[in-house]
Amino acid sequence: MSKFDDFFAVVLDGAQTVGGQAARNFLQQATIDSQAFKAQAEADLERWSAEVNSGDMDAEDFASLLRGQLSEATLAALLKAGVAAQQAGVMRDKLVNLAIKAAFTILL
Repeated sequence: MSKFDDFFAVVLDGAQTVGGQAARNFLQQATIDSQAFKAQAEADLERWSAEVNSGDMDAEDFASLLRGQLSEATLAALLKAGVAAQQAGVMRDKLVNLAIKAAFTILL
């Protein structure tokens, strides 16, 4: 194997490691967030539905609360997208540093 083959093997292996860890972290956080949202939404919908059925809340208020909850979920998703973009930048920096270190170690 040439030095270039060795270099690319190290870089590709590192990319798999860094990318795999980032994906696992993202999936774990998305699962936690989804479960938390489901638990909160379920409790809210149950309470609001009971209030509409008992006449304590009208349909307009119910719809307004539901829109608000969905807006909150949208904002949370946008925040997570921003965090994911920042984490992608960190991952990119790790890969660049890995490639530079491998180049100096293997090629020079």
